[in-house]
Amino acid sequence: MKIFLTQIKIYFRLLYNYQKIARKKSLYFYIYSMPIFGIPFFLVSKIILKIKNKYLTNFFFEMPIFKSAIRFLSGKERYYIANTLSSYNTLSNNALENIKLDEETTDKIKQLNKNGYCNLGKIFSDEECDNFIKSLENKNCFNSQTPMQSNGKIIKFQPRNNTFSNLPYYVFLPETSFSFFPIQKLLNDKKIKSIINSYLNFHWKIYCCMTWYNPETSENHYVHNLHRDTDDYRYLGLFIYWNKVTKSNGSTSFIPKSHKQDIDDLKNNEIFVECDKGTGILADLNAWHAGNKVLKGCRYVTNIRFGKDNTYASVVDGSVLTPTSEQLKFLN
Repeated sequence: MKIFLTQIKIYFRLLYNYQKIARKKSLYFYIYSMPIFGIPFFLVSKIILKIKNKYLTNFFFEMPIFKSAIRFLSGKERYYIANTLSSYNTLSNNALENIKLDEETTDKIKQLNKNGYCNLGKIFSDEECDNFIKSLENKNCFNSQTPMQSNGKIIKFQPRNNTFSNLPYYVFLPETSFSFFPIQKLLNDKKIKSIINSYLNFHWKIYCCMTWYNPETSENHYVHNLHRDTDDYRYLGLFIYWNKVTKSNGSTSFIPKSHKQDIDDLKNNEIFVECDKGTGILADLNAWHAGNKVLKGCRYVTNIRFGKDNTYASVVDGSVLTPTSEQLKFLN
């Protein structure tokens, strides 16, 4: 009952904020954000998935309306759909094979395909991390995991103020990240692009970017429980950890291989990704994963997502977290 009431509260916040702060509006928002609309499409989806006919899969799952059922699909089902849809497999084998990769990059691609995530290692220096954290001072943010689930009010980030210690999440908009030159440099790195291209296998866009500040808190949040994100059939998230993270201050946990197969025993397969300052993690968030409550200290992390430009998530978020072409003009 408590979870149900929480979801009702979130839904009404979504409705309120959608009218107030959404940058791009769509009728699909009302269909995607209300689970009951997805049930009939899920039932049809189960029939199509049982038949496993390539033509039917493409015909039905290319329809945007069928994304209303995505929250009910397993990782294995989403994996099958993504591998079958023509629009999710547009890069030719020759194009991928002609990319000359070093052994380390090839190994990252193998890890990502096998486990659903890979550790890129330290991609930013300690100085760059400190500078990014300092750059957040007095920047605009919202008091929730996403602006659409917040109270809708823009607040100035002042972490030494006691008001920033009573909620699990504060979120910054894309301009906060893309104005930082080291991030611009990273996103133009050929090795990073090669890993993303190899995994997604289509011409992707950056459809979401958010930076989170997570203070020490006693409050629980629904993302502290294992869950699958519902962005799309195939997409990737890049986590950039600006300070060291451990199990005590919000390390992300993953269930390896759950991006493409069903795992019965989640808890006994859960691993916690503890990272040094400046570490990057690429992950398929169709896999089971969880954020974790910050018990001591805080966490600063940026999450950049690569995929289609009109995902389930970007529609529900009203494109508030979708960077503008102006913000992305640095991309080669």
